[in-house]
Amino acid sequence: MNVHVELFGYPSVTSNGKPVVFPYKKAEALFYYLLIVKKTSRENLTSIFWSDFNDQSAKKNLRDALYKVKKAFDFEILLSPQKSEVELNPEVNFDIDIDKFVQSPSISLYKEDFLKDFYVKDCYDFEEWMEQLRNEYRQIYINLVRDKINSKSDFSEIKSLEYYSAILLKEEPYNESLHREMMKTFSLRGEYNKSLAIYYQLINALRNDLDVEPEPSTTSLFKEIIDMRSNDSKITEDELFFVGRERELKVIKHNLERVKSSDYKSCFISGEAGIGKTHMLNKLVQDLSKDSWIILKGSCNESDQHFFLQPWDYLSKQLYDALEKEQIKIPKLWQDVISYFFPSFNETLISLDIDTIERIESVKFQVSFDAVIGALRMLSYKKPIVIIFDDLHWMDTYSYNLLSSLLLKLDNIILIASIRDSYQKEIETKAYSTLKNNSFEFISLNRFNKEETRTFVEKYDPTLILNKEMLDKLYQKTEGIILFIIEYLHIYKENKENLLDSVKVENILRSKICSLNTQEQKILNISSVFINPIDLNFLLTYFIDNESDVFEALESLQNQKLLKEISDEDAVYYQFSHSILKDFIYNSLSSASKRRYNNKIANFYELRLKNHPRDRFLYPQIIAHFERAKNTEKVLAYSLKNLSSYSNINLEQFPFIHKSEFVDPIDFESMFANIDVLLDQIHIEAARKKKYEMDYLYIKGKYYIRNGEYKLGLPCIDLFIKYSEENNSYNHMLDGYHQIIYYSIQVNDLNRMNLYLNKIQKITSQNSDVKETGTLYRWKGLYAIRVEDYDNAVIYLQKSIEIFENLSLLENKYVVNIAAAYNYLGNINKYKGEYLSAIEFYKKAISLCESNNIMKGLDIFYTGLGQSLYESGQHETAHHYILKALEYFNKYNNSWGRAIAEGYAALLARDKNDISGFYTHLANGEHYANKMKNPYSLALIQRIKDSQV
Repeated sequence: MNVHVELFGYPSVTSNGKPVVFPYKKAEALFYYLLIVKKTSRENLTSIFWSDFNDQSAKKNLRDALYKVKKAFDFEILLSPQKSEVELNPEVNFDIDIDKFVQSPSISLYKEDFLKDFYVKDCYDFEEWMEQLRNEYRQIYINLVRDKINSKSDFSEIKSLEYYSAILLKEEPYNESLHREMMKTFSLRGEYNKSLAIYYQLINALRNDLDVEPEPSTTSLFKEIIDMRSNDSKITEDELFFVGRERELKVIKHNLERVKSSDYKSCFISGEAGIGKTHMLNKLVQDLSKDSWIILKGSCNESDQHFFLQPWDYLSKQLYDALEKEQIKIPKLWQDVISYFFPSFNETLISLDIDTIERIESVKFQVSFDAVIGALRMLSYKKPIVIIFDDLHWMDTYSYNLLSSLLLKLDNIILIASIRDSYQKEIETKAYSTLKNNSFEFISLNRFNKEETRTFVEKYDPTLILNKEMLDKLYQKTEGIILFIIEYLHIYKENKENLLDSVKVENILRSKICSLNTQEQKILNISSVFINPIDLNFLLTYFIDNESDVFEALESLQNQKLLKEISDEDAVYYQFSHSILKDFIYNSLSSASKRRYNNKIANFYELRLKNHPRDRFLYPQIIAHFERAKNTEKVLAYSLKNLSSYSNINLEQFPFIHKSEFVDPIDFESMFANIDVLLDQIHIEAARKKKYEMDYLYIKGKYYIRNGEYKLGLPCIDLFIKYSEENNSYNHMLDGYHQIIYYSIQVNDLNRMNLYLNKIQKITSQNSDVKETGTLYRWKGLYAIRVEDYDNAVIYLQKSIEIFENLSLLENKYVVNIAAAYNYLGNINKYKGEYLSAIEFYKKAISLCESNNIMKGLDIFYTGLGQSLYESGQHETAHHYILKALEYFNKYNNSWGRAIAEGYAALLARDKNDISGFYTHLANGEHYANKMKNPYSLALIQRIKDSQV
């Protein structure tokens, strides 16, 4: 009875010369575990392989697995002398490579890692045990190789020295001390080229894989060896690592030199993946003088294109640092607005007070754009600015709009960006429509031709002699793509000539992490799952019992150049030094591990939510991680929250009166389509699903009503109200009633408006809701205005003002509610023809908003003031306010009330004999009147049209 077992590399088992096949992986894993430990308890086996099962099920599964293992052999392979224990049969002759290696360690026995590529689904304790042993055996192997190298210190066997040093350097590719030792060993032998080859291998790994520079002592040794070479070669690091792109770099630098003369162009570096775009950007940053330029560098990720302004959040921190360095003070309001939209700008900023929050919540993206552009303008007066974005093609629409706005409005600023060539047409179309004519150009990075490939390889590794046959083969395999060339050369250095395929790439990446201990590997595993840099707080929470080990492991990972630390005032983050390594580790995780990690990360972000508008910056991360974890319900819940945070869709004339979020037009339709799919996929309790459907109905109803698509919006709100009334949910009923009131106001449906005013009055009186009563009086005032009951309208509006003024004594956030009531009082006087009184009320409303920096809503107030001034004969002043109204309508993309402003703008243009302006404003007015179907607006536009007949 002979059993031969190989556990180094992918495992294999033979019994009396015949291969043994196990029925399933967990039974096979159990056998390998017993081969190592020899004897163990049944309780230990169930805890390792069935920890998630109850005791009865775990024991049943263990019995089945032991039975299957025994059945795979023709004899008793396992014994249970005591019922509680399991052991290998001592009468069987086991020949196990691991046992030989442990008893008498030898380099020749270590073929590959212990149980390489062996995996058992949902068996985390076994994975940890396997990884721990894997690291222990690997360390023994590395120590053996070290001993071999040390034994060759007399240089008597240079070929053996080369062989063993290649093994060791492969195992520790970022160990600079080891590389220096090998460089010295070969240089003292006079093998300068081999010494320099080791240096080139090291610096390539540091720069191309980890984006870091070598230690000064390494560079110093490199220069010493260069001087020692008999031919006194003038090789420089720049010549070595920046090859074949001199012309393109010269074009960019030429444009940079012309910035001060305003005769320059922004540059888009275009090319396929792996062609060297990022390397060129890094080279440019390296060459630019920090004393002469302000450099702001960011990058875009594929996930960023689905969320708003993410690329600018990190870049905003650089903007803040530049302002601090140049000692530039920007207005407090700008600081508030930028910090609100981009929390990274100044995370030490004292929390905004209620007034400021109200001010900021009443604005849209354009206000943040203005603040950022204003800050950059002040900065550009000091020095020219170069903004660098890597992978611009993944930038979201709003980030691009901000970028194009500042390039259009500012001088002394230039954009250098990389894009994938497959996106060039799309970016070119956007650039022509958003940037100044001829103010940009595309610089294409093409694949190297054969001669350029030869030049690159010769400078990348001067020790490599390229004959025609090898060059032809290398060029055929890599097609002149830099990343492929480098990876092929890695394989070639291992004396292999296989094609560059995913398996080989995987092996290269695996060599970077093969010497990690269990804790370090765990940290890299969880780090690879994070979409954003990993938060130290998460690691300390996840590894709660091993805090000191976490810090030790993180320090080790940084020393090995696998992770980089990113610190700010309040937190510490870590990110991979190279994204390829992150992708490799993530892809190597089991599906179960990915889901488990993603769930934990999403839960971590959930705990950071504070019921604050800034939560919206966490929603994209929460959604992405729950999506990866296949948690459909959580994805649905946070997709709705995310959508709601961008839905400033309250459709009264003054939507900012109620709590609202900023928003600019976004692709709601595609977001609705995504939620439709989620609702179709989810299978949960009916009551819970109905809650999500209600939230969805409310958002959809508001959206369609806002856009005048009442046939789509009203059924959603009607159904939402039906569900709310069935559940007797006060807040939901109010939300639904509000939307019907907004619709009724817009289309002048007074019967429906009165019906729902009565519904609101009934439930608010039952709940003693003072704030809602104040709003109710304002609406009743508006209703009275519409039925021309002006006396009662004044009484209702004054009651509304009194309530909100009293509430403001407790909490100063009701300014706009009061301003809205003054606006309605202005309307009463306007309708009665008392224009001077109307003007005073409008000015009161405007003054309240402007003194509190509340901008949204001024479009309505300016329109009313402009109307009254026009009707009272003050045409020049009326022209001023009507233009201001249109400016705010454009700025905040508001359709409500715009037809009136356009109509009076047409009248003012006609009075000035501006025929073109008259017809332009009239056409605009007709468009918005038809869109919103407001009877007053429709009648006004028709009256203006009839006056021309």
